[in-house]
Amino acid sequence: MCTGLCRIFKEDGYKVYPFKSQNMSSKFYITEEGKKISVAQALQARAAGLKPSHHMNPILLIPNSDR
Repeated sequence: MCTGLCRIFKEDGYKVYPFKSQNMSSKFYITEEGKKISVAQALQARAAGLKPSHHMNPILLIPNSDR
């Protein structure tokens, strides 16, 4: 839903910047800076016409699967 809204607002001329301060996910995207962010923020950035950045998701918690 948020990815779609990012695209709609961008196409309507708004400046969109997806942000989530903290996220827990085992799936991540590695940015050009070499930092990990959640896939959701990376997709939202692309929908908004931006390069994914670690500033969009500064704290990514990756669960430990020792079980």
